[in-house]
Amino acid sequence: MNSGMMSRSSLRENQAVSEIVGTLFLITIAIGLFSAITLIILNPWTNFSDVSPPKITLVGTVMGNNITIEHRGGIPLDQKTKITMTIASDVDTFNISEAGYWNDENNDGWWNIGERVVYPYTEGSLQGKQVMCTIVDVHKNIIIFDKILQDGSSAFSPYTTALFPDDVGETSATLKMYYNFFNNTYFTSGHLNFTYGLFGGPFLNSPSVKPLSIDGWYGQQLTGLLSGTLYEYWAWMNCSNGTMRAGPISFYTYRSTRGLWHFDELTGSTIAHDAMNPISNGTVHDATFITEGKVNGSLNFTGVTNYVDVPHHPKFNLTNEITIETWINVSKIGAQFPGNVSEISSKNMSDIIGNACLEADLIQVIGTIYAIAYRDNTSAYVTTFQMTNDGVFQGVIDTKSIAVPHFFEPDIIKIHSNIYAIVYGAADDQTEAKNHMVTLTINGNGTIGEIIDTFDFPEYYGREPNIINIGTNVYAIAVGGTSYEVLPTGYLVTVTIDDLGNIGPTIIDKVKFPQTSCSETSIVYIASDIYAIAYNGYGATSGNGYIITVHILNNGSIIEPLEETFQYGLPEDGLEPTMIHVTNDIYAIAYGADSNDHLRTGFIKTLSISSLGHVINGSIDILPFYTYLSPIDYNFKTDIMHIDNELYAVSFSGGNNTNWERGFLTTISIDDTGNISDTALFIYEFKGRSALGSTALNLLSHVDRLIIVYGSINSSESGFLTMEKIDLIGEQKLIIHKGDSYAIMVNYNLLTAWMTIGNTTYTLSGTLSFDTWTRIDLTYGGGLLKLYINDVIQTGGSESCSGTIKNNTDHLIFGGGLFGAIDEIKIFRGVYVPT
Repeated sequence: MNSGMMSRSSLRENQAVSEIVGTLFLITIAIGLFSAITLIILNPWTNFSDVSPPKITLVGTVMGNNITIEHRGGIPLDQKTKITMTIASDVDTFNISEAGYWNDENNDGWWNIGERVVYPYTEGSLQGKQVMCTIVDVHKNIIIFDKILQDGSSAFSPYTTALFPDDVGETSATLKMYYNFFNNTYFTSGHLNFTYGLFGGPFLNSPSVKPLSIDGWYGQQLTGLLSGTLYEYWAWMNCSNGTMRAGPISFYTYRSTRGLWHFDELTGSTIAHDAMNPISNGTVHDATFITEGKVNGSLNFTGVTNYVDVPHHPKFNLTNEITIETWINVSKIGAQFPGNVSEISSKNMSDIIGNACLEADLIQVIGTIYAIAYRDNTSAYVTTFQMTNDGVFQGVIDTKSIAVPHFFEPDIIKIHSNIYAIVYGAADDQTEAKNHMVTLTINGNGTIGEIIDTFDFPEYYGREPNIINIGTNVYAIAVGGTSYEVLPTGYLVTVTIDDLGNIGPTIIDKVKFPQTSCSETSIVYIASDIYAIAYNGYGATSGNGYIITVHILNNGSIIEPLEETFQYGLPEDGLEPTMIHVTNDIYAIAYGADSNDHLRTGFIKTLSISSLGHVINGSIDILPFYTYLSPIDYNFKTDIMHIDNELYAVSFSGGNNTNWERGFLTTISIDDTGNISDTALFIYEFKGRSALGSTALNLLSHVDRLIIVYGSINSSESGFLTMEKIDLIGEQKLIIHKGDSYAIMVNYNLLTAWMTIGNTTYTLSGTLSFDTWTRIDLTYGGGLLKLYINDVIQTGGSESCSGTIKNNTDHLIFGGGLFGAIDEIKIFRGVYVPT
């Protein structure tokens, strides 16, 4: 047998290999087998890896004849973590999974917090002997623990540890070891080398090299290797103390294709297998393998909880050329374009409060605790309940009956801390149509305290109150007129409520609206002391919509005359409006239509109001927000709210002559100039349930979720409580992504891909069809980033760029929001060119 070549079996059986003396002969063999050998010595080692040292806390103790290493915090370590115990002159190196030293308490294959490696010393007593422990994360090529656990006598013994190679490529790799000679005697006589070759042999010995320091890292770079091939190597240390060997370490060289996932696994499998060595299998979370695919089977995804997690591997770190290729089949049913509404949960109000829930008003108390002010046919009530951010109803907390003479259209507002106020109106047919107000406590745990104060308005103002805070302890209330009046005119009044819930004995000021009749008021703040009130006409002006602007000082004084009166509902109706601020001087009004209106639909209208209270543009844009069912004989009880960025939602009741008791939720976009989307983004009908009016709010912690209470029609049709999820504008459904390196995603039918090259992120886009297999190729090289969709580059699908692709250690993720199937993901070095 040649001195430079040996069989694998002899390496397993022998503990030492003599130094090579025929250097020229060795190099000749190396050229024949591997094309070329390049030796590098980095001493101390400059780590080729881009991996940062792991954050971990390990604690070592010696008790009796046991040495214990306990994981106390940080990342988990895998089973290949290597431990070297040096006890006096004895050295033992092992993986944590060997010999039963490690107790994997949760059986997940990782050394986690609280788990221990207990090493029993069997060569006599540990007393008086020095105990040293070194722990190496072999994947990251990093020493993570190197401590003397017990002082004592020691016969320093040199050792070496073979580490996983760095800079593995398709035809090259850098072998790596860590060594420690311990003293100058061993160091001056010492040499290092590797034995390496194809897995199973034959093997070569590298020339022996004298290191530059007493301890450190030594590396040897090999070139001319075969791609996609399994190699292995050993690390050798020779000195006057003898010959030490560590290993073997095995590794694959890469192919041009770095990862290939066919998704042909059996249904129920939790592993997506990588077909390319070294393999990078992914863990499947919730997604399901199905038999229908582009090539054999595929993996089906149904939302954000469905994804595949592929741990990072250096083979994915391509720099100059890359192609990410896949087949996708996007489902239109779950495409979830911006504004899409999906119902998370629903519960009948009768199951919550035990009776009818009319004209409800909803407010968040704190966290997941909410309160509803409502009435039935005989009394007014407040009920608190708890609902999680995921829509799980957790029960009623408390209910309190409110004794007021007129208890219609309650409006609840927080005053201070746990103090709340509720203002009530009268019914249409009540002749003594006074408004009333009460204050009470609602505690953070949802319990409701006693009534603190009550206030009966001294005059017969009317219906549908809307309350807003003006200044410290000062509130304004807009109310509609009463039906028994010939022209039921609305009023604006101001009152005081202190932080303890005490209501002032009299009103501060009041102003009567113009003689245009009034009901269903909605008051918003404009600027300084200017406020706007939107309302619809009643009686002689029934259906017409109006806006007035008015000065209300912080002390509650109302300045007359009104700043402006504007009729916004021409030519369409202005029934039961709600008004909100969009941005700057832009405002939006949502309102319904009277049953006699030939347009028979509700509208969203934007307008501009200056900081002085003047209507600059009374109709920037207008959109009928419900035209899907016809005829629309009723469309009312609107409630508009801002969701996120340019996305808005409107809940309302409506229907036609055969069924007008229906609940709807629609979404639209409104930009900063007041332009409204050309059509409703989405219309959601709460089918199978009756509804009359609604109150809605969005969660502070989850802007894409709404809680809505739809009121009862009568005692038998009790209304319902529901939570909705709204897809945000710009929310992407991930297909493939790897941290800040690159991503492919879909937003409805818009396919978007981006890649970070140099210090710039470049974005490409195109469109695809639903419910059919589409081939996607994102490719970079030669100064161009391109997105092919079925081998076609669409407008916006190509970008000139230069630089290297940003690499990272983030996991590779498939899915995460997508509704549809993925098949045949392939990542390779090279530029894709359709054939």
